[in-house]
Amino acid sequence: MAYMPTDIAQAMHTMSLNPPDWNSIMDTGATGHYHQPTGPQDPDPYPSVQQQR
Repeated sequence: MAYMPTDIAQAMHTMSLNPPDWNSIMDTGATGHYHQPTGPQDPDPYPSVQQQR
């Protein structure tokens, strides 16, 4: 089956562009790999430096 030049013109004519739906959220699946850490947690992410004497 060979395409004719008029096939492309017809395809472009029937194609339509739709504005984006801003109420939808794209699901990339990236959150499926997220998990909560299970080890001990340090409540202070920046512990104070202790000086040795």
